[in-house]
Amino acid sequence: MREGMLGFMRLRIDLTEAWHRLVAKGAMQNSFQDASGRRIEAGVRLGPHGPESYAIAAETGADVCDGAELSRFGSGMELLYNPVGKLKPHTPPSKPGRQADIPAEASACPLGCQDPDNPLSILRRPALVEIPCPNRQWRAYPNVAPWEARGILIWVPCPADGTVRTLPHVEQVLGPADLEDFLSIAGCGDGMATFFNSLHGGASANHLHFQGVYCDRMLAAEWADREERGRWTLLKNYPASGVVFPRNVPAGLLWEPIARIVGAGYAFNLIALSTGVFLFVRNPRHEILEDFPGRAFGAINLAGLFITSDPEERKRVTDETIASAYGRLTIGGDVLMGL
Repeated sequence: MREGMLGFMRLRIDLTEAWHRLVAKGAMQNSFQDASGRRIEAGVRLGPHGPESYAIAAETGADVCDGAELSRFGSGMELLYNPVGKLKPHTPPSKPGRQADIPAEASACPLGCQDPDNPLSILRRPALVEIPCPNRQWRAYPNVAPWEARGILIWVPCPADGTVRTLPHVEQVLGPADLEDFLSIAGCGDGMATFFNSLHGGASANHLHFQGVYCDRMLAAEWADREERGRWTLLKNYPASGVVFPRNVPAGLLWEPIARIVGAGYAFNLIALSTGVFLFVRNPRHEILEDFPGRAFGAINLAGLFITSDPEERKRVTDETIASAYGRLTIGGDVLMGL
């Protein structure tokens, strides 16, 4: 185990270096048409202070929007305004409440995991690194629409024989072995937040994956008050209800509440941050909120980072609106303790 962990620490350094190499080579860019029909090139480039998000008109090279901007509310909750995301057409959820199930078939996988000829396939992206975990081999690819210019990854299981033409299609369901691998990946080193969004809990693909994002600071959930309730430590006086575990929590201990949550039919979000591991149980009646109809929420949002590309949404987001939203998204109190 010690040799494996030392290997993970080396790979952590390699991940940062690999990200910068990809950015420097111009590999972190994609092109699309915006709503007006303009051809847009967007991605991450090296700026005077390191990697930065950008979007330009392909024909002229002129910038078409401002850069990302991070601000903080009085509560410590953060708002990341990323206008680049607004340029890319997307299909918003059709209605508030619980959403339809995401198809489980490999042929419908939005990652194109078994179709390298698909122009949007993850297999067409350069892999950053591949590592063995206790139960599976995992490969890290860059996120196709990075909202954090310093690094945002998607981790997927991959063949142990080095095959790169296809990936095994595994549904986005976290089992005890996958949880052990999640904690191994999260333990690779400092500077990355690692998270899992379940189906109906913010996942946009029914293909087993974790995400990792560069994070050089403590998020609001880490600063929040806590209270002991029996065996568990709960967030207190925080917008979202959640359970807190130590950073080195054994997989078996963490699996106990997750197994009960899954067995009761609830969605959940799991995120490993610098000071602990946070588990949020989702309210099935509020998968999509009426007051935020065009977007889903996931682990990174509930941990303290509200992300938007909508300038009007940006104007109306406050500590109060976040508290109202996160309170409805998550289950707490006696209901949570009764699971």
